[in-house]
Amino acid sequence: MANEDIEIRITKNGEIFVKIQGASEERLNSYRQFLEEQIGPIQGATRIDQPDWEKPAELAEDAEEKRKREQELER
Repeated sequence: MANEDIEIRITKNGEIFVKIQGASEERLNSYRQFLEEQIGPIQGATRIDQPDWEKPAELAEDAEEKRKREQELER
């Protein structure tokens, strides 16, 4: 099993930010389920993929939107 790096920050107004690196998709889903069971529904999530050495990192959401736009332009 790869090493996982987990960072949890709680703001003064009660927002909780969780950063997880090095976890598989299955483990991320397990963490999400655990957190929802313990503290309630997750209001938002942002996934940032680690970059290849040749290109910069991009938000997974941005990559998905870009792919959809490219598909629409091909039609």
